[in-house]
Amino acid sequence: MEVELARLAGGDTTRLERVDLEVERVDELVAELLELSRLEVGDVALEREDTDLAALARTVAARWPAVDVRGRAAPAWTVA
Repeated sequence: MEVELARLAGGDTTRLERVDLEVERVDELVAELLELSRLEVGDVALEREDTDLAALARTVAARWPAVDVRGRAAPAWTVA
C-alpha cells in the first residue's frame, strides 16, 4: 500500500510519512479517550497487583521536573 501511495504522490514519501505519524497520534488519542470513557462508566475491571513503590517514585521523579507549590523550580531530589 505504501508503494502505491508513494507512486500516487509522485515519489514524495516525506509528506506520506508525516501523515502516517499524525494518523498514529490520532489513533493513540482515540484509544486513550475510549479507555477514559470505559473508566468513567465503570466498564473496566481493575486488578490488584504488587507494586514496587520506590521504582514508581523514581520513574515519576525522572519524568517531571521538581516544582514547589507555587510552580517554581524546586531543588532537585532523589529517591534511593
